[in-house]
Amino acid sequence: MSIRLLLLLLCILFGSGAQSGTITLLADPPQAYQSFSIQLEETLSSLPLSDSTPNLLITIGPKSLTNALQQSIPTPLLALLVTHDEFDQALQQAPSLKHPATAIFREQPLHRLIQLSALALPSIHHVGILQSGEEENIEILTQQGLQITQQTTQQLHPSLRQLLSNTNALITHHDPALFNAQSFRGILLSAYRQQKPLICHTTSAVQAGCVVGASTSSEEMIAQTQTWISQFSRGGQGNTALFSPQYPAQFTVVTNPKVARSLGIHLDHPSTLTQQLQQFEETLQ
Repeated sequence: MSIRLLLLLLCILFGSGAQSGTITLLADPPQAYQSFSIQLEETLSSLPLSDSTPNLLITIGPKSLTNALQQSIPTPLLALLVTHDEFDQALQQAPSLKHPATAIFREQPLHRLIQLSALALPSIHHVGILQSGEEENIEILTQQGLQITQQTTQQLHPSLRQLLSNTNALITHHDPALFNAQSFRGILLSAYRQQKPLICHTTSAVQAGCVVGASTSSEEMIAQTQTWISQFSRGGQGNTALFSPQYPAQFTVVTNPKVARSLGIHLDHPSTLTQQLQQFEETLQ
């Protein structure tokens, strides 16, 4: 079993053929992805794989995924560090899909953040979700006794103020058109003025002022990738069947006790909330 790591700047160059039992890593520019790529390479180097393992192409980041899908080599492809939207867009832009392709998305699923709000903030009964695109079907989660108001908008702050005034909390999620570095300070200020907690989708957002959130570390993403490859490898050479695209299975709940205290909110320890959320998700499998 051989593993080749290619850190790419602008394009991907393939050889004339794939080696037997080869895992090839193709990464976006190293400024953004080098650390993850090196960690993943080191982990895969220690996997007990053999020449019966199917060839596999792993892309790291959206650019390498887009470039890989332009090639004609039909090697099964696993995309990492891409969002659901980036994966779908890359597939749509491919001239003809030669690779059987799947992904482990990098963002937290919305249903996880909703359930986290129910676990971490049991006194909250009505949460708001702003979206710039199509509303997600969350009927299953409404059975948990949590009222959810989704609002699609292109004008962030007027909609934000209205939604906050009609709900008890706001859930942010991966929607760069609404939640980004430029907009987030205003979102925090609006929520704090109305004394409404934010349940957020990244560690940095929680550190900036959200009450609680969930995130997946590089180590957790790599562990899931390792498990995925081990399961895929059991099919042997000639296997091109891939699991469906999936969200991060491993995650950690993070909290901001200072902000919680300022809002009069008691939070359980992050490890307790992580365990409770993991157990809930296991019941859904």
